[in-house]
Amino acid sequence: MLDDVKKGLLTGLGAVVLTKEKIEKIVQKLVDEAKLNKEDARQLQKDLLESGQSQWDRMTDAFSEFTKKATDRLEGSTKKEVHALKEKIDHLEKRVAFLEEKKGSEQ
Repeated sequence: MLDDVKKGLLTGLGAVVLTKEKIEKIVQKLVDEAKLNKEDARQLQKDLLESGQSQWDRMTDAFSEFTKKATDRLEGSTKKEVHALKEKIDHLEKRVAFLEEKKGSEQ
């Protein structure tokens, strides 16, 4: 019975993390309705809290990894762009110097 109730609640949870208070209310309601005994209720509450924490941890880890990858891509593109612009500036400076030198020698 406990496994069926737990599966039903976890299925209903999806990606939503229930608060401790909400879990306590749900479990107490199941006890009051005589659908769970107190020991099973305590175990269910413990399992749901652990599951919620685990889901929260996985979600925050995934978000952190996503933002790190996005930041790395942004920084990589910016560094490449800056390097390319520096190369263009160097090329243009050399060209301007060459043209100024050529103009000066023609006069």
